[in-house]
Amino acid sequence: IAMPPKQKSRDGGGRGRQRTPPPQLFFLLAAGLLLAALSFQSRKGLRSYVSSILSSAGGGARIRKTRPPTVEVYTNASSFPRLLSSGPHVVNPGTVGLYKFSDVCVTKHQTSSYLRGLVYFLNESDPQLSNPMRCVTCSAPLNHQGGWNGTGRDAEVVGHTCGFECIHAMYARDVEDWNECRVTEKAKHQARVWGQVQYPVTAEAVHYYKSPVYLLDFRSENIGHSLFDTLLVWLPHWYMYRNKAGGSFPFEHVVSDSLHGCLESSTFWFCEILRSMDAFGTDPFELPPPPDVKTTLYCYETLYVSHVALQRTLRYPEALPKSVFDEFRDIMFERYGLPRNRNGTASSAAGTVVTEKRRRMSRRVSILLYAHEPSGRRVWEGMNDLVDSARTNGKYSHVDLLVVRDFDVPIQEQATLFNTADGFVMTHGAQMANSIFAVDGAVFYELGCLIPSFLGNSHFMKLLGGTYK
Repeated sequence: IAMPPKQKSRDGGGRGRQRTPPPQLFFLLAAGLLLAALSFQSRKGLRSYVSSILSSAGGGARIRKTRPPTVEVYTNASSFPRLLSSGPHVVNPGTVGLYKFSDVCVTKHQTSSYLRGLVYFLNESDPQLSNPMRCVTCSAPLNHQGGWNGTGRDAEVVGHTCGFECIHAMYARDVEDWNECRVTEKAKHQARVWGQVQYPVTAEAVHYYKSPVYLLDFRSENIGHSLFDTLLVWLPHWYMYRNKAGGSFPFEHVVSDSLHGCLESSTFWFCEILRSMDAFGTDPFELPPPPDVKTTLYCYETLYVSHVALQRTLRYPEALPKSVFDEFRDIMFERYGLPRNRNGTASSAAGTVVTEKRRRMSRRVSILLYAHEPSGRRVWEGMNDLVDSARTNGKYSHVDLLVVRDFDVPIQEQATLFNTADGFVMTHGAQMANSIFAVDGAVFYELGCLIPSFLGNSHFMKLLGGTYK
């Protein structure tokens, strides 16, 4: 699997770098806006939250239009009022995968970057409240059909539906009821057996976000899953808000425990993609990392959630038209200044003046090869000997064979490598996510034994205009 590039500060700075402090008047105005935008139950919570927002923004280094969210902080969970949850409500009928919940809370898996629990508050008379396993999430990882109300393989054990593949359902009357359920031996035992220890185990405090928030959930250790599990679901909604809603999204704030700082400065491949395409508008406010995730429950008056992995195999191909995917790729080609357009012609970034007469680039055939050696898994043994032999064979004199030793390079380099090649011969791996930068008509040879290839999906190849072998 291609390793994500090492984290680097986008502006080359660090915590030890000296910054010129903002003028006193500007600081006072900024602080006033923060205080006016937030509603809290305690001065201690106010100081803590403002401090976390200022530190996450680099001490005022970035001036933005989006205001911080409105939050209520309850230092004692028992003082948090009862809620009645609703949802999931389908957002943007006609496409799939985006839902809105009201008055729910979200927990974080102790080790996973993408598995979450969602606490759903029920009416006092709901029979589910007598279920001693109502606060236990189904096992992880979870794969089942049927959406939020589908019957997963563990539904009979816990006595309730499991939720989405990566957002697992829990039920309670209120936070106190959830706490009481969570500490029972039966609930604790089942959570350990299934590897579903969620933080907080019990809530001492509650933060309640009044502003609409989008939950950005993805696998931060794998760029391939980030593309196929998260982005393919989000693209049609991004297209709709970008082109049909005048660039207006129903939320301005984004929360992600998958990788903090994803929308700010992270150099992880998927985060770079999201920022390059303005995935959530031109100035989304990413909430700072929660300072006390093991003791505080984070709740939301309005929470937008994508059904992660729903489109992993493009189960609903009509939901992602080629026109949407083409617009996304055109933006990527432009933002990264790639030498070729989607149709293989020279782009304005190629460094030469391109006339209509010589629009099609005059070039040799280029094949990109990768043995997957850095990971130590699924290594293509003997690839180098094969390439050396081919280079001395006159039959392939018109072909440039480019061997990539390691994809642990910045996304700009990965994109350019894929953009300048006509064919790809590689072992199965996450580096194939860079296929989005290849030109139309590219040919992909993916090597492996009984590999669960997302790239080889015929619907995905139609989106790329490529050929898979």
